[in-house]
Amino acid sequence: MYADDLLIFGKANRDNIDCIADCIAEYERWSGQLVSTEKSVIHFSKTVPRQARRDFCSRVGFRECNHKCKHLGLPFCRPATRVRDFDDLIERIGKKLSGWKAKCLAHVGRNVLIKGVAQSIPIYFMSLYDIPSTVCEILDRKMKKFWWGDKDENNHIRHTRTWSDPWIPTLSGFRPTHGPADDREAAQTYLVKNFIDQGTLSWDLLALNRVFQPLVVAEIVKIRIPTCVEPQRILWTPSKNGKFWVSSTYNLDNSERFLTTRRGDPQFWKRFWKAPIHERFKMFLWRILVKAIPSGAHLHKIIPEIDPICIMCHGEEETEEHVFIKCPAARNAWWRSKWGIRTDNFVDKNMFDLVSILLDHNNQCFPNGDFHMEFLQFSVCLMELLWKNRNNRLHGNECDSIDKIVELADKKAQDHLKVQLAKRMKKQVCEDAFVPMNECLIVNIDAAYKDGVMCSGVVVRDSAGNFLFAAANSNSAVDARDAELQAIWDACVWLEKAHFPNIQFANDCLGAIQGILNHQEAVDWKYEILTLDIRAFFGFKPGWSLNFIASAVARRDLVLQATEMGIIESAHDSEEEVVDAEMCRGRSWRSGSGVEKPKYTESELRIELVVFARVLCRLLPLVFFQTLQFRRPCLSVAVATPL
Repeated sequence: MYADDLLIFGKANRDNIDCIADCIAEYERWSGQLVSTEKSVIHFSKTVPRQARRDFCSRVGFRECNHKCKHLGLPFCRPATRVRDFDDLIERIGKKLSGWKAKCLAHVGRNVLIKGVAQSIPIYFMSLYDIPSTVCEILDRKMKKFWWGDKDENNHIRHTRTWSDPWIPTLSGFRPTHGPADDREAAQTYLVKNFIDQGTLSWDLLALNRVFQPLVVAEIVKIRIPTCVEPQRILWTPSKNGKFWVSSTYNLDNSERFLTTRRGDPQFWKRFWKAPIHERFKMFLWRILVKAIPSGAHLHKIIPEIDPICIMCHGEEETEEHVFIKCPAARNAWWRSKWGIRTDNFVDKNMFDLVSILLDHNNQCFPNGDFHMEFLQFSVCLMELLWKNRNNRLHGNECDSIDKIVELADKKAQDHLKVQLAKRMKKQVCEDAFVPMNECLIVNIDAAYKDGVMCSGVVVRDSAGNFLFAAANSNSAVDARDAELQAIWDACVWLEKAHFPNIQFANDCLGAIQGILNHQEAVDWKYEILTLDIRAFFGFKPGWSLNFIASAVARRDLVLQATEMGIIESAHDSEEEVVDAEMCRGRSWRSGSGVEKPKYTESELRIELVVFARVLCRLLPLVFFQTLQFRRPCLSVAVATPL
């Protein structure tokens, strides 16, 4: 409250209201100041009659408090968590984002306005009131429309027609060769449930082969049937969470144009957005990569009167590659730097190739190792100064010399490098050693994936780290994430049949574990069914693991192409005898892709796997990692309620 604000509480009767009116009159007479009746209100409880409210308000000259009354920017009365009670919050954020100054901001400015202003306004309201999820969705839509520049127009989405639209995820552009004669036949005969064997919860191959071609049947069989009951819904396949977004439609519509770039490469963008450079430089490079800067070549396509020739050299068409690589001014600047970079080897490359090489720590073209971060900072600073110098020439302003540009780029790079190094010093990554629970099994799970085939490996140890047994399985998979999830599911089903209580699972796929644990976060629709099945199978505790044992089993099993889950039993010989025998044979342990098929029998390989697992078990106390703990509630003493 402000210094001159006052809250008075009392019973709603005539005596109290007269006393309050006398106190206000006495205060005005003593101080010579008048109480503002326009800013003063009376708040009544719900049990006060309406006639009494009018009499009390007329006695003191104040108006009755309603949901629009505010104090210090917040509603004086607690909102009933209705959307209209938060219209002021929605209006405030809308004004911040709809002003003409905000519309003139660049992408970096929009990013700052959203993070620093729009997203901070609701914090004040949230400190006192619970904001409905509907209001949060409205605010998110406003921010997304401001970022993407969308207009307030209705999105026209047509319904999916099963027999004319592509609906199988792995077959792009698929349409059935023949369908039902009419809609009634489609509703009764060609339902999805008619193609599923309800007894085994698997696809009915006979029914599928009667309707679809063999190639289509093979792709349909890859679709996993959920074991738990979940509501069915329509998915927008171009997006990961299955929801429709305008941005995904834009990417889908421009997919042919993006095929010539690395826009569809998630690993490239993952390294790009995590690069240790300033956010402004990231946004600048992003605009260059998506061809969003106003170069002469792009402007000439829109306005033919604009000259597309480079304004710096007047020799070639001004494209992104020419401005930053081929132009004599750019080539001279790269060469005069302390790195002495010759761009002759990059004249046939595009900007995606250049940025990809800059982000690569092990590139053979630019300085790497200890100097990589410094050179990366210098490169982005130099590119920004080259673009700024080009704009100065275009608008008739004074241009800097090449030596001055290089000097400024080096100075700015050193300043940014100091900031990045300071951030690294502050960021302390602490990892605790994994301490297994007493009287429990430790199960390490991993999967290997290649060309649509996955092989999972499971290594089981006791709480002391002693090796017990290992197992392997082979199946088809869509990608590496699907293979990791199937490996976890296979281990769950297998250990459930063996009736092992108190089990701790460890897996090295962070994305798969995050999808299982984060119940509130949407999962990629391609892995949703399998993730929900695993969630329904276990109760969880958070944690992560970097697995070394099961990965070796999976990679070796990928060579053997095992077709069923089999236990790798211990050899009859002692561990020391097997180790001595293997050392006498001179065989070395290797892991990773490209392992050739061994020329010895499967029984010998099983012995080697056991020895390899036991050797790694000895090294586990030296390895620091975190683990994810799965618990079967009906088998755990701590949880009494079964699933």
